[in-house]
Amino acid sequence: MRPEFSHIATFEIAVGPSVDAGVGHRMIPVVGGSVRGARLNGTILSGGADWQQPGAPGAVKIGGRWVMETNDQVRIQVETPGIRRASPEVLSELAAGRDIDPARYYFRVAPQFTVTDAHYSWLEQQLFVGLGAKRPSGVVIDVFSMA
Repeated sequence: MRPEFSHIATFEIAVGPSVDAGVGHRMIPVVGGSVRGARLNGTILSGGADWQQPGAPGAVKIGGRWVMETNDQVRIQVETPGIRRASPEVLSELAAGRDIDPARYYFRVAPQFTVTDAHYSWLEQQLFVGLGAKRPSGVVIDVFSMA
């Protein structure tokens, strides 16, 4: 068996300046954004964050947690645990704020959703994978459901 993937939405996450959280850890505040797709649409609310900690050489463990509000005013908690890794050269370019082709690095998340509205219960009934790209103004994640 091979899994099938269906695009559910693109998350465009605006972030603020990173905060040094000690021991190589960083906290990046989420300041807003949008969610657009065939099955899920809304706004990312300010107030969440992405927590990053060093992993294997060239890798960072990431753990975003924020709230989105759908276009029909339902709030959904979103968590995006994952990994980003790159060569030292690409890491340097990303740190300098350059817009780097995401094919040059690995950025994957496994989005998890907490919902209270039955209309969105499908978000808690399947697994998702996200392909990420770091942009100068934030992060873009294309999220796919896995059948």
